[in-house]
Amino acid sequence: MKKFCNDYKCEFSFVCDSWVSVARKHILGVVLSVSDMWFPYDNAIGTGNEILESEHNGVCVAKQIEVGFLQSERNFGIIIGSVCTDDAGQCARAKRILSLRFPNLYFGRCYAHQVHLIVKGVFKIIYVEVIERARKLINKYNQSTFKWLVRLNKINMELYGSLALLRIVEVRWNSIQAALASILRIKSSLRIVCATFESETDFPAELKVDERFFKEVKDAESAIRPLSFSSLLMQNHHNTLADVCYMFGSIFQEFSEHETYSSELMSMIEKRWRNQEHPLIVLSFMLHPKYSITFRKMSEKSSSLNLLQVSQFAVFYYKKFVGNEYGNLVGEVQK
Repeated sequence: MKKFCNDYKCEFSFVCDSWVSVARKHILGVVLSVSDMWFPYDNAIGTGNEILESEHNGVCVAKQIEVGFLQSERNFGIIIGSVCTDDAGQCARAKRILSLRFPNLYFGRCYAHQVHLIVKGVFKIIYVEVIERARKLINKYNQSTFKWLVRLNKINMELYGSLALLRIVEVRWNSIQAALASILRIKSSLRIVCATFESETDFPAELKVDERFFKEVKDAESAIRPLSFSSLLMQNHHNTLADVCYMFGSIFQEFSEHETYSSELMSMIEKRWRNQEHPLIVLSFMLHPKYSITFRKMSEKSSSLNLLQVSQFAVFYYKKFVGNEYGNLVGEVQK
């Protein structure tokens, strides 16, 4: 690692997350990334996956992150350019604390986590009842491994081959789309089980299905399908902030076309968009070769996207992250 840093003088991104171990201890896990390469942050580099103090708050996490990247810079010459975490309360507070102490670093969000939070928000607004009903149906089948699940799987094999129901994982909100899609893929099997065994006295109420239920499941699945695509996009190692801007725009367009809940959904995405660092994201969209033409077309229709203003953003961030002047940077960016 030390030789790699000395040879290339790279600026690393400090990517961290905290979780609870099997022993119920809070742990801060870190990886260092540069270009397409990722390095585990272990005892050979810094302090390793550290067990946090008893006070698991923003100050504690901020101290741990600061110790990590300062030790990396001091002992191994690893230059940290950015710090990325999810938006859990203590991590968000830690980044706010550290951004004041290290104004030349970029403290970013995990946007895959942002998409998960958007999915979670959707189901607080709409489809609450149908998601809960789908969850109960899946759980009831999975719990009845000696009777109802056996009967369902037998019919599945006869009709489809090997399709099965997928669970909704609480910590992975995009799993809801996969679970709903799995219900729709085997809806004929679910109908047959219900029609064949509904008259039995021990037939669970959770397994009763009708056409209204399948219609609601289809509507819910189609509403969150774009979010599942965005989630996969945000988990790509080649992501940039320009892709984040594209992600928010595409979700907003999909929500605006929703037949019933467009205003509620657009309001929710607008609220989350307001929490982002707009100038930097818009600047990245303008400078990205894939989106630059799109930006220029948008700037012709929106006064808030004029080239002079965004070029001034470029000067601000250049001074913030690099720290010196660069001639006529405004003019260079506008070209």
